[in-house]
Amino acid sequence: MTKIKKTISDIIGKNNWIDGKDAQKYYRDWLNINGTIPMGVAFPANTNDVSEIVKVCSHENIEIIPQGGNTGLVGASVPSQGKSIIVSFEKMHKIIKLDVDSGLMVVEAGVILADVHAALNETNLEFPMHLGSEGSARIGGLVATNAGGNQAFRFGMMTDLVLGLEVVLPDGQVFEGVREVQKDNSGYQLRSLFCGSEGTLGLITKVVLKLVPKSTNVETGLVGFKDLNTAVKFCRDFSCQFHNFLMAIEFFTDFGVDLILKLSTDNDFPVKDRASIYVLFELGATSSLLDIRKPLIDYLSSNLVSSELVDCIVANSESQRRKIWFFREEQPEGQRLIGEQIKNDISVPIGSIEEFITRAIKICSEVNPNLRINYFGHMGDGNIHFNISPPEGNAAFTEKERGLSQKIAALANEMNGSFAAEHGIGRTKKVIYNELRGEAERDLRLKIKKSIDNQNIFNKGVIN
Repeated sequence: MTKIKKTISDIIGKNNWIDGKDAQKYYRDWLNINGTIPMGVAFPANTNDVSEIVKVCSHENIEIIPQGGNTGLVGASVPSQGKSIIVSFEKMHKIIKLDVDSGLMVVEAGVILADVHAALNETNLEFPMHLGSEGSARIGGLVATNAGGNQAFRFGMMTDLVLGLEVVLPDGQVFEGVREVQKDNSGYQLRSLFCGSEGTLGLITKVVLKLVPKSTNVETGLVGFKDLNTAVKFCRDFSCQFHNFLMAIEFFTDFGVDLILKLSTDNDFPVKDRASIYVLFELGATSSLLDIRKPLIDYLSSNLVSSELVDCIVANSESQRRKIWFFREEQPEGQRLIGEQIKNDISVPIGSIEEFITRAIKICSEVNPNLRINYFGHMGDGNIHFNISPPEGNAAFTEKERGLSQKIAALANEMNGSFAAEHGIGRTKKVIYNELRGEAERDLRLKIKKSIDNQNIFNKGVIN
């Protein structure tokens, strides 16, 4: 270890290497489930540093775990064995270029998502990727996991928002794919290969982000419903009525509201009459000349009269808007704080959302009717975070209860859905992945990995 520490420290400077107790926050994941002590953590300052680190590790056959903000939920950004180093990109955080005329931004991999948004405050553009962890999630990690977020149904996932990449390969070579154009059909679309690869094929160092016109005329609301069926029907009609302006359409349960109220006593729930399930929507227009508030209020009023809604609110200020979003975005944190959980990141055809949730709840009840279930997610693209906590007073799951993850995944697969909508495979979903996907897909995946990383030094044990 001393030799590796010295060799890498000579490349990046001794202040850019840590190990032992100093490295603790880097080798455990956000859920505190995965991770073990590596040889150390390296903090490169530029692409050349990354390339030289990779060459050293390749020569010494040492595994490399790339890490952004360490906000992942499937264990892909932390080590599983000791003969490894973490390469943290937190010091590669420069916004290299903002080209307003071309609608793009070039950034280093360690730039935090919230900083991308902040850099666009004084422009008429935005980067349409929003998620609860945007204050700590870094761009390279979002690309590597092909992140989704609450606007994926409109603008696509991360792979749809990336115009170009720079990537360090397992032999230290640099793939220079930083293209600053909207169209580039020259051969294989190699950037798509690295989007969603979870650090197993290359270390992403630079990213060209696609920007879109900013919605300055925004209306945000929260609607309560007596049951899931009514909520789903409302979303279907609402999405048709306001399709051209719909920026987000999310959902969560009253159980989830209680979790957040316990998490933060400073936040009163914005809807007066509590309901069974809530839908959060956001409409946006790029022109202030368009009046979207009046037709929205008229639409909601007519639904209230017909008793379709329990209660609703449309934000009158930015602080009220933030409060509404707080109750959606803090759902994962609220559930994390009540103890162990089984996280299921599911997507199903939009028309099957209600059926999936109903059947999944039944599967859980058959194992233990006292399990606490918190489902929430993105109604616009059928992405359901179906999370399970042990019964009240129980600190952990039984082995039988832990098996629910496989059952829920199998249900999604049966319904032509996915068990990994946006979190990825990582280390925790590998068994399910191999069980549910066909032999041809597995063989192709392994061939790609072997052809690029024959030594298997990048994120060994992740996905494959």
